[in-house]
Amino acid sequence: MRLVMFFSIGMIMTVTVFGGILPPASPSDNDKSDPGFNGGAVIDFAYHTNCIWAAGNGVNETCDLGGSWVYHDSDNTDGVVGNYLSAIYTDGARLWIGSNHMESDQLFSDGLSYTDDAGSSWQQVDFGPTGHDIPNLIGVNYTIYDIAGHDDQSAGANWIFIAAYAGGFVGTNDGGQNWKRLFPTPDDSVDYVDNPVPSLRNRYFACAADISHGDSLFVWTGTAGGIFQYIFADNDISPDTVLEHVAPTIPGNYIYAIGIHYQPSGPADVWVSCRPVDAGETTAIIKGEFVGDQISWTTQYEGLTWNYAFNGDTVFLAADTALLYAIPESKEDWTSIPLILQSYFVYGIDYLASYIWVGTDECAVQIAMDDFTIQYPSCEPFGRDCCMNHGIPGDNDKNGAVNLLDVLNSIDYVYVDPVGEPHAVDGCDALYDANGDGVSEIEPLVNLLDILSLIEHIYQEPVGEPVLCCPPDCRTPE
Repeated sequence: MRLVMFFSIGMIMTVTVFGGILPPASPSDNDKSDPGFNGGAVIDFAYHTNCIWAAGNGVNETCDLGGSWVYHDSDNTDGVVGNYLSAIYTDGARLWIGSNHMESDQLFSDGLSYTDDAGSSWQQVDFGPTGHDIPNLIGVNYTIYDIAGHDDQSAGANWIFIAAYAGGFVGTNDGGQNWKRLFPTPDDSVDYVDNPVPSLRNRYFACAADISHGDSLFVWTGTAGGIFQYIFADNDISPDTVLEHVAPTIPGNYIYAIGIHYQPSGPADVWVSCRPVDAGETTAIIKGEFVGDQISWTTQYEGLTWNYAFNGDTVFLAADTALLYAIPESKEDWTSIPLILQSYFVYGIDYLASYIWVGTDECAVQIAMDDFTIQYPSCEPFGRDCCMNHGIPGDNDKNGAVNLLDVLNSIDYVYVDPVGEPHAVDGCDALYDANGDGVSEIEPLVNLLDILSLIEHIYQEPVGEPVLCCPPDCRTPE
């Protein structure tokens, strides 16, 4: 599942288009990456040619679990079309991307591209009159939010689907040789052709292929008008059946992310992110479980969730400003995994190569499944350029202290200057002098959130004592 963000230099924002709010999930220029990794925000991942591919501002590729990176973008000679990626998918042999560029301060879709040689060269799919002749996939409002598929080699069908916002839902069953725009009903098809502004039912944000139903392929799609469940019972690109799931059966009709959680046996569970469209609807994520041929929806979490990952019985949520996980017995009690970054939003997440890979607005983060050890293979945790040799001279002690009481106990004094800018003082010789008159302004600051916002990074000494990183210029106003 995937969604796209709108762009602004140095920030991520939502934009009103056609009377609706697009999901905030596009690459920003908040680049704190290590040398070799380029781009900043990461919105999705793929495992292709035994390598991890991170989509964001261009495509970053690592074949050694983050030890080194290769960068692909439109400024290089390998031919990526558009630097702002919004979706990525692999069918095993071919890597597909949805890309965009900025034009007159608007996000301009470059449609669908692919590589057959691990990124050495890229080809843009021709949806124009000289090619597949499917309009409304190139340009403003046609960003490809999601790409999904299933390569059914035994049946000789390679299914690929794209959810392209105002470009609708488009699919192929032959690996991209022929494409067709798909609709839930004939009335939706007529509406799309006759109206310059697509209906809510024709604005697509998400799609996910589900191969847990015998010989039938289920493709779950998310629109601004609810969930559409496309069922393909044979190799025909036209669906045999399309079922609708809309409010009040689900909490909200704005569907912007879908995840498929395969079970040891039987049909997969379907996880869906909902937002309200009309009064009475709510923001929540829901899980669909099959009993026979019928699916039942239950609310699992109330809040924004941009993406899902699954490993065995464990479910992970890219929950906007938090990374959450839960095992089946504790779905009501989601546990947060703290990421030590200056300011992060969590957008992409996937379980690949025995690790959970997390895409934030700064970089990619890697989490080991056995003990949830966090690695930062593409960026430096915030504050690592100070207090680098605390404790043993010449040795960098960088393990994060996450015990909140220990963190607070490590703060000696907290002061606020007359204009309200907080400053943490830990072992500093002088008190904060805001105006340089030799008199310290030392009103205590007691707001807990403000206190925590001062902490650039917490390091752990070998004996376990947490220390607050106070940079040399912590008392100097900027």
